[in-house]
Amino acid sequence: MSNENKLLVSDIQRFCTHDGPGVRTVVFLKGCPLRCPWCANPESLEARQELYYIKNKCIACGECIKACPEHCISVTDKHVVVERDTCTHCFLCTGVCPATALQIKGRWYTADELVEQVLKDQEFFDRSGGGLTLSGGEVLAQAAAAEILLRRIKQLGIHCAIETSGFARWKNLGRILPFCDLVYYDIKMADAERHLSVTGQDNKIILNNLFAAVKEGANIVIRLPMIPGRNMDDDNINALIKMLLPYNLPVEPLVFHQLGKNKYSAVGKPYEMENAAVSKKEDLASIAERLKRAGLKVIL
Repeated sequence: MSNENKLLVSDIQRFCTHDGPGVRTVVFLKGCPLRCPWCANPESLEARQELYYIKNKCIACGECIKACPEHCISVTDKHVVVERDTCTHCFLCTGVCPATALQIKGRWYTADELVEQVLKDQEFFDRSGGGLTLSGGEVLAQAAAAEILLRRIKQLGIHCAIETSGFARWKNLGRILPFCDLVYYDIKMADAERHLSVTGQDNKIILNNLFAAVKEGANIVIRLPMIPGRNMDDDNINALIKMLLPYNLPVEPLVFHQLGKNKYSAVGKPYEMENAAVSKKEDLASIAERLKRAGLKVIL
């Protein structure tokens, strides 16, 4: 069966309370054009199904070694090692793993299947004012299928939100805005070259899309991930204030944590933030106060 008009999903989390109003079901999509080193969802970066290895589940039985046609799996120190460069993603190893330590990360869903998942919690949505949040990865990377889902959910009277970096062609954002009650819009850095050096892309498209979305009357909350040693310096904070003031949008500084650290090894990616300090509450409070004094509406 073709995957056209389907969404590639890395995870579905229910009963969430930090990704929009009320109790929410958050659907995490796979595929993102940015490579922010602090990303908490590395399993959602690649726009394809991936081999996912949960180390603490592994019993080192060796069944995966027998099943691998490319001979790219070995056992070292009672744990599986996968040579990711030679793995062809046949996923035969996942079918023989008795401990489910090897899994396929990423599943294709139709809109009907996702609507069914979301409706499981409609009673909680009705009571709390909650709903569906599409996160990622990057929602706009699967805009056509996301539009179909959001349209269906809106027709059912359920609140819809998205979390986006804004890095996409305008038509991808513009086509789903009519079905979004709330847009969380990430802004990392004000300077284009600095944004490019850290995330792999500059921010010109991001800022152009933000301006266009504001003109369309979208309900936007700007999220500012605050990363020690990366973007919490005075130059960036001052530049962000100058850039965001004309928009008159609420801003939400976000704390940096390392809760996604173990997921990097699970998908065979290096974790660049190993030695980075987590954001301190007092530092975040200080930045929030600074933003308020400058005239921005701050959400904490």
